[in-house]
Amino acid sequence: VEDEENADGTRHGRDGEGEEAMQTINHSPAIQFPVTLDHAIEALRACPLLGNPADYVPWAALFASEFGLLSDFLEQKAGVLKEAGLRFLAVAPGSLASASLLPTLLRVPADSD
Repeated sequence: VEDEENADGTRHGRDGEGEEAMQTINHSPAIQFPVTLDHAIEALRACPLLGNPADYVPWAALFASEFGLLSDFLEQKAGVLKEAGLRFLAVAPGSLASASLLPTLLRVPADSD
C-alpha cells in the first residue's frame, strides 16, 4: 500500500513490517533560529500584493524578538526591502473599512526602476 497524505500534513501508510506508520511532513521551509534579515524578507514575500503582512507572516512568533514590531521593522528597513523588491504602505484608520484604530499595512507593487 502506498503512503497517503492526510489534510493535516501527515502521511499514513505501512512500514517495512506491514505495520501502519505515521510521519509528519513540513511543507514550508523551516526557519532555523536565530533568524536573520534574509529570513524576514523571505517571509514577507509570502504576502500577496494588497495583502496585510500581519495576516500572512507570524511576525510576533518568529521575528519580534530579533527585529521588534512589524510596523517598526518595515519603517526602519524600507531601503533594504525596496532593494529586495518589496514595498509596504500604512493606510490610515478610517480610510478602509476596519474595526481597528491602528493603521493597516498593505503590500504594494515595488517601483520598477
